[in-house]
Amino acid sequence: MLLTAPTGIAACNIGSVTVHSAFCLPVEHKISATYVPLRAEKLKQFRIKFKDVAYVIIDEISMLSCHNFDFVHKRLCEIKDTSSDPTVLFGGLSLIVVGDLFQLKPVHGCYIFDTRKPESYLWHRVSILTTNHRQAGDKT
Repeated sequence: MLLTAPTGIAACNIGSVTVHSAFCLPVEHKISATYVPLRAEKLKQFRIKFKDVAYVIIDEISMLSCHNFDFVHKRLCEIKDTSSDPTVLFGGLSLIVVGDLFQLKPVHGCYIFDTRKPESYLWHRVSILTTNHRQAGDKT
């Protein structure tokens, strides 16, 4: 399992790393970033690192832009060598996203579910958990 978060503070709070660090994503705030495939040696390192990863968890999902969400998908497909199969999302790994989607908007970018963006197609295959177990049995 790999645990990540969009910002350094959010990552620190859960004892993880940032999404950018975990997936070697570009950090560009003023211009639109371009996805760059990993070089052969770095790709080999990532394939070893992700060999036993079955689940990827992203906390504070509202802060991740649709652009970076697409980059996570592309990177996982690259690492798991599934890029040629458009039916495989996120390299075939289970992606679990956590957080209030309307809590904080990405600093530069659109929400991951913004239907005006082509990257939003990644958001259409979801399971929504509706039962709040945290407060179950709380009589206050």
